Amino acid sequence: MVAEANSAAIVVLLTAGSQEEASRLAEMLVGAHLAACVQILPQMESVYRWKGEVHRAPEFLLLAKTTAACFDELEREVRALHTYDTP
Repeated sequence: MVAEANSAAIVVLLTAGSQEEASRLAEMLVGAHLAACVQILPQMESVYRWKGEVHRAPEFLLLAKTTAACFDELEREVRALHTYDTP
């Protein structure tokens, strides 16, 4: 049963502040076999709270198709390479 859970397909949502960063992250994830596919959705506007204030910013949404077994390593790599403090 654990093996089945680890091979379960999941979709991880990520955001990036530029098209260049989105492309770089997508290529890294697919190149490292951490995602089978990453789709980059066009620029959108995000509204979020940061350090007690509400902010608005343009962002790109990434949909990374992977497995539960790959999630921890995917998260480590994204945290190491992403320009955001809390990606």
